[in-house]
Amino acid sequence: MSIMVLSFIEKILPTPNVHHFLQQLQSRNNLSVEGLWGSSDNVLSAIAVQHAWHSHKHIVLIAAEFEKYSNVLDDLTELLTTSGDQERWPERKILCYPDNEILPYDVKEPSLAIVNLRQECLETLMSGAPAVIVAHARALLKKIPKPEKLKSYHIELKTGSAFDFVYLTELLAGLGFEKQDVVDQVGTFAVRGGILDVYPFARENPIRIEFFGNDIESIREFDVMSQRSVGMVDAINIYPKSEIGAETFDGSFFDYLDPKALIIAYEPDMIAAKNEEYWEEVKKYYEKARHQNDAGVLLYEDVYWPPDELHGRRQSFQQIHHCRISGKVFERVTMATRTTEVFNGHLKLLREKIVDNRSAGWMTYILCNNSGQLERLDELLDTEQTASGVDYKIGIGELHEGFYFDDSRTAIYTDHQIFGRIKRHRPHRRFKSAQALRHVRSLKPGDYVVHVDHGIAKYIGLEKVTSGEHTEECLKLIYQNGDKLFVPLEHFMRVQKFSGEEGVEPKLNKLGTADWEKLKARTKKTIKDIAQDLIKLYAERQSKKGYAFAEDSTIQYELEASFEFEDTPDQTKVTAEIKKDMESDTPMDRLVCGDVGYGKTEVALRAAFKSVQDSKQVALLVPTTILAEQHFETFSERMKEFPVRIDVLSRFKSTKQQKEALEKLQRGETDILIGTHRLLSKDVIFKDLGLLIIDEEQRFGVVHKEKLKKLRATVDTLTLTATPIPRTLNFSLMGARDLSIMNTPPHDRLPVKTEITVFDERLIHDAILQEIDRGGQVYYVHNRVQSIERVTDTLRQIVPRARFAIVHGQMTPHAIENVVHDFMHRKYDVLVATTIIENGIDIPNVNTIIIDQAHQYGLAQLYQLRGRVGRSTRQAYCYLLSLPFGMLAKDSLKRLQAIEEFTDLGSGFLIAMRDLEIRGAGNLLGSEQSGFINSVGFELYCQLLEEAVAEVKTEHNIPVTDRLFATPQPVLQTHMEVYCNTYIPEDYVNVQSERVRIYKELSEIRSIESLQAIEKELSDRFGTLPDEVKNLLMTLEIKWYAAQFGFERVVVDEHKYALTFDQRMITEKTESDRFRNKMNKVMAASDNFKLHQTEKNLTVTIGFPWYHVQKAKIISDDLPVSDWERLAMVRNFVQSLEASRETLMIEKEPIAIN
Repeated sequence: MSIMVLSFIEKILPTPNVHHFLQQLQSRNNLSVEGLWGSSDNVLSAIAVQHAWHSHKHIVLIAAEFEKYSNVLDDLTELLTTSGDQERWPERKILCYPDNEILPYDVKEPSLAIVNLRQECLETLMSGAPAVIVAHARALLKKIPKPEKLKSYHIELKTGSAFDFVYLTELLAGLGFEKQDVVDQVGTFAVRGGILDVYPFARENPIRIEFFGNDIESIREFDVMSQRSVGMVDAINIYPKSEIGAETFDGSFFDYLDPKALIIAYEPDMIAAKNEEYWEEVKKYYEKARHQNDAGVLLYEDVYWPPDELHGRRQSFQQIHHCRISGKVFERVTMATRTTEVFNGHLKLLREKIVDNRSAGWMTYILCNNSGQLERLDELLDTEQTASGVDYKIGIGELHEGFYFDDSRTAIYTDHQIFGRIKRHRPHRRFKSAQALRHVRSLKPGDYVVHVDHGIAKYIGLEKVTSGEHTEECLKLIYQNGDKLFVPLEHFMRVQKFSGEEGVEPKLNKLGTADWEKLKARTKKTIKDIAQDLIKLYAERQSKKGYAFAEDSTIQYELEASFEFEDTPDQTKVTAEIKKDMESDTPMDRLVCGDVGYGKTEVALRAAFKSVQDSKQVALLVPTTILAEQHFETFSERMKEFPVRIDVLSRFKSTKQQKEALEKLQRGETDILIGTHRLLSKDVIFKDLGLLIIDEEQRFGVVHKEKLKKLRATVDTLTLTATPIPRTLNFSLMGARDLSIMNTPPHDRLPVKTEITVFDERLIHDAILQEIDRGGQVYYVHNRVQSIERVTDTLRQIVPRARFAIVHGQMTPHAIENVVHDFMHRKYDVLVATTIIENGIDIPNVNTIIIDQAHQYGLAQLYQLRGRVGRSTRQAYCYLLSLPFGMLAKDSLKRLQAIEEFTDLGSGFLIAMRDLEIRGAGNLLGSEQSGFINSVGFELYCQLLEEAVAEVKTEHNIPVTDRLFATPQPVLQTHMEVYCNTYIPEDYVNVQSERVRIYKELSEIRSIESLQAIEKELSDRFGTLPDEVKNLLMTLEIKWYAAQFGFERVVVDEHKYALTFDQRMITEKTESDRFRNKMNKVMAASDNFKLHQTEKNLTVTIGFPWYHVQKAKIISDDLPVSDWERLAMVRNFVQSLEASRETLMIEKEPIAIN
C-alpha cells in the first residue's frame, strides 16, 4: 500500500461512525455494517484487521461468489501487505482458502496450486501463528480432517536428530508424495544416496535433507529451477495432501480457528443462499455418481457439511457482517459511502468533478495501477483546462472500485474506472515448478542429436570407455548403417539436441562421407544470399527520404491511456521504436513479432492513430476477410471517442458500398482503410497514404508480395506476425532488418484454466452450457474430416440446446469464411473444427475450447490452439480430452501435463516451442528455409546464419555485433590425457539425463568460478564427491590453466607430466621474459625435467618429487596418497605459469616464482 493510500485511510479513521465501529469491535460485539459501496467494505475490513490484530489471533473474511472473493483478496492484499510505513500501518500476510474448482464427486483432484493454498492456511492455523485468511464460502462446505488427525499424520524433522531414512521414504509415499528422479513440483520427493529432496505442500521452496546413516546432518531449502540450496532450515514439518483418506473426514475449517477468532462475512444472506444452492447441486451429482458406481460413492453428508450445520459452527465466533442492505441480525453500524462514476475516458468530466469536489471541501485521490499509467494520467490532467488551484492527489495503488466516503469528505477514483477498463485479478501465492521445462530440456536415449562435425545421429545413452588405466563416460551415438561414435567430455559441446518441426523425423547421416559438410556449406550459401538481399534493401531504404511524423500530441496520450490492459515492457519498448522510426525522415520498414494476445494490434493501432494525427491515411492489409472484419471492429471500438474515420473493404459489403468507400478514400474522407489484398487493386487510390500496416505477410502470394515491395519503398511500413521469431535470429539480423520482438504478455491477463480428462459426456455437457449460459461461445476441435459430422451429431445429442456449425480445410475458402462470419456474429454457439482454427481466427467471445484426442497433438499445436481462447476479460477454459493416463505413452502424458501446468501466457513455455520458432524463421527468411532447418537442426542453423550475416556485414563495412551463438568450439582447446578414472559414477548421480546435463555444463565452462559453482552444486545435491568426480574436476581445472597459457596437450601418468606447446605458440611464449624466468627457475631448482622440440611442437616433461625424469626411475618412497594429489601438483605448476607470483611444487620444498 502506498503512502497516498495510507493518507486517505487516515482521513477516514477519525470519523464518528468508524470510531464507533472500532469501539464495538474491541468490545467483542457482533456487528452488521450497512451502507458500504465500492471498495469501502474492504477498506473498513483492513482497518478492522489492524485494530483486531493483537486481540484476535485469527481473522477470516468470507465471500460467496468468486468475483467478490477475488476482489476482497486483491484489495486486502493491496491494503495490508504493501505498507509504505511499518510504524503507522504494519504489513500483514494474507492467506487464501479457495474453492477446489472441481465438480462434486469428480474423480479428478484439485490442482496442486489450490491444494497448496488450502494446505498453507491449515498449517498456519495449526501452528498457532496469527493469520488473516480470505475464504470462498463454498470451500468451507467440504469436510476436512480434524486438526488433531492432520497433526497425527505429519512428519517433524530437526537438524541433529535421528529418523530412519528408509522409513521416511515409505512415510512420504503414504502421505501422497510421488517419488521422482528430480524434485520439480510440489508433492514429489527424490532420493540420492544419503540425501532426500522433498517438496512439501504449502512451502515456497522444496527442502533438501542430508543424512549420515539415520542422523540428520542438515536441512536446506533449494531452488526448484537451479536445484541449488538457498538457505539453511533448523526444522521442517511435512503434512499429507488433505485429500488422503477422504472417507474418514469429519472436521471443518472452523475447527482450526482460535476460539477468539473474528469472522467478517460479506453479504451473509448471499452466502446462505449460495450454500443452499450448492447443497442441492451436490445432491444431484451424488445421485448421478451413485447410478454410475453404486458401491464406491460416499453419501454426500459424509463429504460436505449441511449449510445450516456449518452456519451454526460459525456462530461461536465474533461476527462482522458487511450488508449493503439492512442487516437484521446484529447491532447496526451505518456508513455513508457511495460508488463513484465510471468516466469511460471522458477526462473533461473528471476534471470538472475534481473542481466540484474541491469547491464542496472534498479531497480527491486518484489511484493508478502502475507508474506508466500514473505518468500518462498526471500529464493528461495537468493542462490549462484544469484550474491551477485544483486539489487532488495521484499515486500508485490498486483497489477494485473507487468510492465516496461522505463523513471524511473523501473521493477515491481508480484509473481503470476513469477509462472504463475491467480490473483484472492478481495471481496469489503461485508455487514454483520446473517440471515441464526440465522434461523438454533433458536429453534422453532415443532422442535425435546433431554433431557439428558428423551430422544427425540417434543418442543411445552414456557408456563407459576405458583406455589403458583411464575410464570416462562418453555419449554413444548411432549413425546410418548402425555406425557408432563415442563422444568424450571435451567434445560434448559439439553435440546438440535436434530441433526440427514437430512430426518431421530427421534422416541419419553416414559417418566417413563428405555429405554432411556439403549440406552445411549449401545451407550457409543460401542463408548468405538471403542476408545479401536483406542488407542491400536495408541500405537502399536508409538512403531514401520519407515523411517525418510530428511528436505525440495530447490526444495521442489520451488514446494510449484508455488501453484496457497495462502496457507490458515490450509494448512500451516497441511503441517507442515505432514512433522513433515514424518521426525520422527515413521510411520505416519494421517487423513486429509477438504471440497471440501479446498486444501487437494495440501497438499497430497507436501507430495508425499517430499517422491520422498528421492527416496521413493508413492502409491495414490482412490475409483474410474474417481478419479484416475483426480488425475493423477492434479499431472502431478503440477509437470511438476520437475523430477518426475507419472503413473496411470486404466481400461482405455490396458493390455499391465498396464503390462509395473507394470514393471517400480518394477524397480523403477515410483515415484508416482495412482490407485483404483487394487494397492492392488499381482502383484503390489513397489521397495521402502515410502508413502501411501488413498483418501476417507470409500468408500473401508472390504477386501480392511484389506489389507490397514497391509500396513499402515509398511509405512507412509496419509488418505484424504472430509466429515467434527466435531471439537468435533477431540478434543475428541486427543491421539487416528492423525487428521488434514482443515476448511478454499482459501481466494481468487471466490464465486459461486447463484440464486433462477422458471423453466424458457430463463434463462436455457442463462445459458447453456453462459457456453458453454466460453469453459465450465454444470451439470443439476434432481433427479428422472423415468423422467430424458424426462427432457433431453426438455433441448435438449431448447438448440439444446448443447451435453447432462445422468448419474444416476441405471446404472452399468462401464456405469457411461464411461459417466463421456467422459464428462471429453469434448465429452458432459451438464451432466444431479441425486445426484450421489454429491461425487467423480471433474471436474474443470464445472462451472455452475442447480438444478431442489431445494426446495426438504436438506441444506447439496444443499451445497454439489454447491461445485461441482467453482473449477477453473473462476466465477461459481449455479441456484436453485424451485416453486414460494408464494407456498413454510417457511422452504424450508429459506433453499434456506440460500444457496443463503452464497455463500462463509467456510462462517460460516457448522453451518447448521450437516448432513455432522454425515456422517464424521460415516466414522471415523464406519458406524453403524450413527444409534446411529440418536437415541440420535449429541450433546449428542459427549458428550458420550468424556466421553468414557476420561475413556479409563485414563485406559491406557494417559493424558486426557481439556473437550470441558462435559455432561451438571446445572452450578449453587443450587435450588432456590422464591415467586415472574421470567420470560421474552411477551410484552418485543415478539419473542418466542428469549426468548428461552435468557433463554438458562441465564441457562448456568459461571460468574457474563456473567450475567451482558446479563442484558446489554437486556437493550440495548429491553429497561428498567420490574420487572419480574429484579427479574429473581437477583435470578440468588443469585444462583450464593450461589452455590459458597456450598448451595444446597435457599428459599425466603415475610418475611425470608432459606439457606440449603448439609450434605457433613456441616463439610467442619462449620470447616472453616471464616464461623464460619461470622455466629458468624450474631448471635451476632441479635437473628433474626434460625438453623435447620437433618441427611441430615443444614438450616440457617434469617428474614428480619421487621420480627422476632423466634417469627414468623412482628415487623416493614419499608417494602421494591419491591420484587427486598428483593432479593437484600438476594444477599448481600450470597455475603458477599464469600467476605473477606463485608457489611452484616440484621438489619437497616450494620454489618461489616471480
